[in-house]
Amino acid sequence: MNSKTTFRLLALAVGLFAFICLVERRLVHRTTGAGPLKVFPKLRPEAVTLVEIGSTNQSARAERTNGQWRLISPAYPAQTTPVETLVKAMAEMREMARLSAREVSENKGGLKAFGLEPPVLTVSLQQPDGRMDLLVGIRTPLANQFYAQVLGEADVRVVDGAFIAAIPKSSLDWRSTTLIQTAGLNYDRIQIKTGSRLIEVEKTNGLWKLIKPLPARADNQRIEQLLQTLGSVQVSQFVTDSPAVDLERFGLQQPDVEFGLFSGANRVASLEFGASPTNEPGQVYARRLAHTNIVLVPKEIALALRQPYKAFHDPRLLTFNPASVDRVVVQGKERFSLDRTNGQWRVSEPLAMDADPVLVGLFLTNLASLEIVDFIKDVPSQIELRDYQLEPSSNSYALFATVTNADGLRTNMVLNQVDFGTNQIDIIAARRRDETPIYATRYGDVLDLPKQAFELRNRQIWSFASSNITAITSSFNGRSARVARDQSQVWSPDPVVNAELEETLYRLGQLQAVQWVSRGDAKFKSLGFTTVSFGLQIEVTQGIQPSVYHILFGRATLKKNIYASVVMPGEKEPVIFEFPGGLYADILRTLGPLVPAK
Repeated sequence: MNSKTTFRLLALAVGLFAFICLVERRLVHRTTGAGPLKVFPKLRPEAVTLVEIGSTNQSARAERTNGQWRLISPAYPAQTTPVETLVKAMAEMREMARLSAREVSENKGGLKAFGLEPPVLTVSLQQPDGRMDLLVGIRTPLANQFYAQVLGEADVRVVDGAFIAAIPKSSLDWRSTTLIQTAGLNYDRIQIKTGSRLIEVEKTNGLWKLIKPLPARADNQRIEQLLQTLGSVQVSQFVTDSPAVDLERFGLQQPDVEFGLFSGANRVASLEFGASPTNEPGQVYARRLAHTNIVLVPKEIALALRQPYKAFHDPRLLTFNPASVDRVVVQGKERFSLDRTNGQWRVSEPLAMDADPVLVGLFLTNLASLEIVDFIKDVPSQIELRDYQLEPSSNSYALFATVTNADGLRTNMVLNQVDFGTNQIDIIAARRRDETPIYATRYGDVLDLPKQAFELRNRQIWSFASSNITAITSSFNGRSARVARDQSQVWSPDPVVNAELEETLYRLGQLQAVQWVSRGDAKFKSLGFTTVSFGLQIEVTQGIQPSVYHILFGRATLKKNIYASVVMPGEKEPVIFEFPGGLYADILRTLGPLVPAK
């Protein structure tokens, strides 16, 4: 071993021995039955309102207001956890031993020997009933303990050093890395400025609404999501706190994006986003004006704020609750209206008839689901409205709700009205009567909406008990055959054939259309109806007066159903609908053994 190293180790050992003999043996160890005494027994962490730390190379001061910690020097929001961790550590700090003032003065070097003149570190805590200051010196040689002195006392204490881990190495350690804390802020207006473009939204009755560049409905979910995302953005790096910095260097002299939160006319918070560092294109410089400091944050948040106003517009073409609609007026191939009374829908014009609740519900749901896929014109001229066939429009849907006025009179209030104009291959022009722009929505979705009243009529074709069917006549290719129940009221002596036919006739007696297709005979030929098409004549006895029901079948549909035509009671024109394919197959199969005209 090197002789110099040996000498140094020996000197250190002698020094430690001398220290133990001269100092440590004088320490008075103070304990209670529960262990070492607390240094600050009256310290209540929940009551602390101010924390100050000072040392030769740093200082930090945090203040708690309304439950939130905030750095005072430098001014900035603070992280709650590390500040409170230090406060709790100070409250739990224990005095392991004590050296009296006389013993300190007798020791060579006095307080300097313990690192307390001047102190290495000072920690100050303020609560309503007083202030507590601790002067911290050097570490003791034999344990994770430190010499310390409570301000105003002459004794030197040895305290547990666990609190040292909670001391910040820099004032930046206590800074909140959250770019902006949106939660808890009171605001009702948002401004986003990109160059000369300004987007402004305002909250009324709990809902966001676009007010600039033009009044319109806003996408509440998207705006709330943006605010949530903004509140979760973390600072990647604190660049500078200097208010006199050259903003041009960071692209903040003329910010790329400016974001502001307002409560009425008062600005609550402001952010500016500038350029990206050359070596970090995924980051962007940002400045929170309340603190004048410049930080680096992920670029994604600036890109999210740079979107056009259309991105914040409500994506739905219509906004209504189908359950609140009591009246619908449609202008399509014909004008017709629907009314709901006592929960039941009826077609009120041009012919009064029951409406199918399922079809009406599907119609309103589809109407409420229409989406804006593009903006054709933000502020169209009258000429453009005519060019897009929106003024006047030959295809529109108006929705009404029944309301009771102050005089107790019930009246219809317009909920929404939309007009549809010209279409291209996959989109169609649309415009709400209460909004300015011409929108584009999917043409295929509009095609599914009803254009004639019969498309929503009750799908029940007829209803009678199968036991009341007395005979069936089938016709096909110019031939016909009739079968009837015998005296025993059975169709066939074969019980299996008879049972299968009874089941088929039961379903036929409660026939419902799968879907309405057309009214009148204009589409007969294209849907496979001819003079020799397969048809059925059903003779039914209900009470004294017998009835006869006729149905004619066409070709198969793409959904494997069958086009069928009937003339509804009290009407002259036939209606065409999709007949259930499975029932049609069963009719052919069960009538086959009985009817040669199959």
